[in-house]
Amino acid sequence: MNNGLSILTVEDNPSDLFLLEHMIRSSGLSLRHFYSTDRIREAYALLAAKEIDLVLLDLTLPDSFGIHSFIYLKPVVQKIPVIILTGLSDTNVALEAIKEGAQDYLVKGELTESLLAKAIQYSLERKRTLEHLRLSNERFNTVVKATNDAIWDWDLVTNTVFMVGDTYKQLFGYDWVDSDIPQDHWESILHPDDRARVLEKQAAAIREGVAIKWEDEYRLRKRSGEYAHVHDRGYIMYSAEHRPVRMIGAIQDITLRKRAEEIVLKELAIQQRLKQQQITEVVLGAQERERFELGQELHDNINQILATCRLYLDVAIEEREPRLELLVKSRNNISMAIEEIRRLSKELITPSLNDLGLVQSIQELVRNIQMVGKMKIRLAISGLDENALLPEQKINVYRIIQEQLNNILKHAQAHSVMIELTKEEEQIRLLVVDDGRGFDPRMRRDGVGISNIISRAELYNGKVDIDSAPGKGCRLEVILNSKALPTQA
Repeated sequence: MNNGLSILTVEDNPSDLFLLEHMIRSSGLSLRHFYSTDRIREAYALLAAKEIDLVLLDLTLPDSFGIHSFIYLKPVVQKIPVIILTGLSDTNVALEAIKEGAQDYLVKGELTESLLAKAIQYSLERKRTLEHLRLSNERFNTVVKATNDAIWDWDLVTNTVFMVGDTYKQLFGYDWVDSDIPQDHWESILHPDDRARVLEKQAAAIREGVAIKWEDEYRLRKRSGEYAHVHDRGYIMYSAEHRPVRMIGAIQDITLRKRAEEIVLKELAIQQRLKQQQITEVVLGAQERERFELGQELHDNINQILATCRLYLDVAIEEREPRLELLVKSRNNISMAIEEIRRLSKELITPSLNDLGLVQSIQELVRNIQMVGKMKIRLAISGLDENALLPEQKINVYRIIQEQLNNILKHAQAHSVMIELTKEEEQIRLLVVDDGRGFDPRMRRDGVGISNIISRAELYNGKVDIDSAPGKGCRLEVILNSKALPTQA
């Protein structure tokens, strides 16, 4: 790749040409080639054949004069910056050339090395900027043809907006097709509830001078009087002095999407209410079941024990023989009643997990079950930081394990159970597998054990997976989100 500039000087005065070349070579600019000619036709041929980066053009030449010199070169300098060289009397012609596309003009009698170098550098940069803008405009025009958005171009200096194409008319009904509209037109059709917010957000993006993009969603009044939901976004352009001068953007009609979102939100709200209603029904059902079972225990077991104890005491009070034996039996019956009440209390009262800890509470639950049953239970707990869990979450995990173990004891006739409790990142994973008789998860069951587990999991945005079949045991997996707060009924 070649380094340095290739400059073409079109000048018929040998002294001026010598001075220009000397200034350029002494200015510190990196120069690759220095071409020169005193004829406009030769300049045209050089520009067509060579890679020229910049042209220094004198408007008074043997074969051309004035603005015609630049006009003649225009077809081959579309992407090349041109600096006009002029005398004091020709500045008006030089300004006319700039209107036609020249980058700058220099008065020969006022030239210095630094002024010439600066003019060359600025002209190159401005031309690059204009070329980027031209390419951007080409892409912009292509997008306008391909999209259904209403494209707008806002001149921040004159405060007018140019609507590109006819999409704005198609979407909103206003007769603005490839034409300027006053900025207050847009402000006047903003929804009253959105106007202050949208205008302030847009003004802040422009005022701060650091943003290059602005976007917002709001409601826009159509010509028919109804409001459309729109997504509007704009790209802010700045001057060389970093002043915002222009914004190009697009308005997209998102009314259908908004309506669809509203329908989905309503459906989700209905589903949430139904789910909460189901949870409430399950919880109330579980409470009624617990009350019924407690009443049965009190009536059929503890009440009978205490009734027998009272009978023994009545006989002993009447001093019937054998009095001592009756008192001993009464004491034993009272001890049995105390143990039964303690057992019921353990089942009904939530363990003090804050004092005992979740892991130790689960271990004690497993030990108690193994003491009274023939079922072997293997417990594995890993990665669980109890300090990171809320008390309600600990109770929830404990109750799910307790509920499933009760289900297995009552219905599964299992010989062995495996319990795995792990935590990975924000997920708590509980796995309970038994080798019992299993069941068909699709069949309706009279009990509420599984329903209670599902309800507890849903309270923490969790999910339950049950894999079972008759004669195949049961695999229960519960995934809970440790960061989730319980949903409100």
